[in-house]
Amino acid sequence: MNRTTVLPDNSSHWLFKSLYILFAVLMNLGLSWVNNIVLQSPLFFDSIFTAVTAALLGPAAGILTGLFTNLGMEWIYDFTGLYYPFAFCNMATGLIVGYAARQNWIKTTYQLILVIIATATANALLGGLIANIVFSGDTGVKIDVVISAFTELGQSLMTANFWARIPTNLLDKMITVYIAFFFLLLRKHLNETGAGPAA
Repeated sequence: MNRTTVLPDNSSHWLFKSLYILFAVLMNLGLSWVNNIVLQSPLFFDSIFTAVTAALLGPAAGILTGLFTNLGMEWIYDFTGLYYPFAFCNMATGLIVGYAARQNWIKTTYQLILVIIATATANALLGGLIANIVFSGDTGVKIDVVISAFTELGQSLMTANFWARIPTNLLDKMITVYIAFFFLLLRKHLNETGAGPAA
């Protein structure tokens, strides 16, 4: 008698999530590499697919994507030790965007702005804390010049690390959240037209 092994629904669900997270991590790493090596812009572009994953699959999937992205960045940037401490920033993006999407808070321009501000503020605060505690404020990147300017104006190192990161994070997370919003709209359209699976 022929026997066919079929994955249970739960196993199929977790396999899909695992493969999606792997794909998202690879996309984050690719965008980060292009940004840092080719474009050399002051933005990050390392959490775009963290936000997309969080919006589509939930905050837990977004957190895992953020964690594995920063661990992967150590590998592609020769294990400098600069990237894995900042995994908390990437994970915060997954948590905030994922929770906002789950609560259906990413629908209007006003809600998007609030999510962008929350994500940027969390990243700036966590990034500043990590830079200050782990690297004594000196991470060896372009933003250190801005931080030095703030400290010359009398700001504390912690305050300078926070405010120097606000403009960059606002722009970076605006792009990130809007892309996640686009994918949410795309999924909704595909579900409504029957062209894609409901999530």
